[in-house]
Amino acid sequence: MKYKNAFFVTGTGTGVGKTFISIKIIEYFHKKKISIEAFKPILSGFNKKNISDNDSSRLLIAANKKPTLENISYITPWLFKKPLAPSVAAKYEKKYISYKALQKWCHKRKKDSFYNYLLFEGAGGLMVPIEKRKTFIDLFKDLKFPIILVAGNYLGTISHTLSAIENLKNNNIEIINIVFNEGNYNKINYNENINLLKNSLKDKIQVRRFSKSKKLHENQVSKIANDIIRYFKKMA
Repeated sequence: MKYKNAFFVTGTGTGVGKTFISIKIIEYFHKKKISIEAFKPILSGFNKKNISDNDSSRLLIAANKKPTLENISYITPWLFKKPLAPSVAAKYEKKYISYKALQKWCHKRKKDSFYNYLLFEGAGGLMVPIEKRKTFIDLFKDLKFPIILVAGNYLGTISHTLSAIENLKNNNIEIINIVFNEGNYNKINYNENINLLKNSLKDKIQVRRFSKSKKLHENQVSKIANDIIRYFKKMA
């Protein structure tokens, strides 16, 4: 296979829409008959009694795969019951997450994959702890995978997003684009926020809209997905 283009979808925090954006990207690639495989290395809040109700299962369903325990474990080997920070959730089960093992696992998934594109979804935000002082931003840096940064439309999002960008820049992590997710924050003016973000950026970074209106999703997801394709063509 000629291409194995791997990237991470991460967020400025928890609950900003990483999984939903990831699903839309997967569905778009499938529609365009472009092969893509999705992984979510770490998942907290996993309920064995309802295995279809979690982010890993939703990624599998988007990829037309059954959310069986075997399939979930393949794309998410670090599964924890409690909906807490991964390192804390692991302690409740007398387990721990080895940063080196996680890094090795991601490399192996990329090496062994038969797909052209590999989407890895993070857990929470950039600085979620993995092991000791290692966080997800260390993982992005060490893997040398570019990222899609998902930001939510809430009070304080501009500060959070600019801080995340600065952190990524300082660690030489490339940003494919920023997806600004409108969500259901009805009291927050989406257009004002996205314009403020664009005008506040020091570097040229593509900011993509993702509105709560489903009528706009097809066109918006097309732009997000094409940013991914163009990025890797440029790097080839």
